[in-house]
Amino acid sequence: MSRALVVSTNNLYHRSAVIKDSLTLGVSRSNPNPSKIFWSLSVSGNLISGNLLCSNNSNVGTDRFAKMMIDVPSSNQVVAVDKNVIYKILVSDCSETMGIVMPETVESVYYMDTVPIIDAYLIGKEATSVPILARADFSTISNPSFAGTCRFFAVDNLDNHFMMLFDDSKKLKHYDIRTWINATNNDKLSLSMTIYGSRNSILNFGPYQYVVTIPSNSATSTIVIVNKISFTITNSSLTLAIDVGLYTPHSGYLRGNGNNYNVIVHDDVGKNFQSYYLTVADCTSRDAS
Repeated sequence: MSRALVVSTNNLYHRSAVIKDSLTLGVSRSNPNPSKIFWSLSVSGNLISGNLLCSNNSNVGTDRFAKMMIDVPSSNQVVAVDKNVIYKILVSDCSETMGIVMPETVESVYYMDTVPIIDAYLIGKEATSVPILARADFSTISNPSFAGTCRFFAVDNLDNHFMMLFDDSKKLKHYDIRTWINATNNDKLSLSMTIYGSRNSILNFGPYQYVVTIPSNSATSTIVIVNKISFTITNSSLTLAIDVGLYTPHSGYLRGNGNNYNVIVHDDVGKNFQSYYLTVADCTSRDAS
């Protein structure tokens, strides 16, 4: 692994980061005051350089946290969320729109993704509800509730009518956002992950009808592969001789390089990062004999 880019934010306390249209990098910080910084990136060979576009440190005390940020493709904006407001940031000068107050205003945000099939954003909050907001104007499409607390969510990348969450009760749950109103509306039986460990990230497994999670808080970590359609465990035979830390691997999508699907995990005991890959075969060609 080689280092391609180093840019300093002059701060240790960061909340979120976003890559916009591949060549703009943005980060937000939370301490001592909320601020955002954006760089334009340029590529030369295998190196990336960053040129400062803007920083709104000068507006300290007036602007908001960006606990999550997501790109608005083919524009000069990103969308950001604080715990109570969703708004846009102009990456050329870090100016911010007034935004819209979300239907849930208390709980922290841990996830944000698009739901293209209904042109919406899904905001994963730690408790109470999951606001689903129109991308065009941030109006509320729905605000379904769930029980307990949760930091790990995933929108199905193959049919984004569906989403999943891995909550603090060590259960993986499945919802149809068209019919989801409250915690009892899960359209599949919940999967208990107690024998494998505790909550952690959920990843869509490339173009396949599976999600992958590696439950945390276990001396030997298990890679659990779940069929999205039946919502049953397809495989749990792959193990790692480490205690995989929270938030690793990343959330969202497990992208492939050929037949290899790479993950980087954090060893919570050894305090190091380790790289692994899952290998798949699609059976499009094989020895006829």
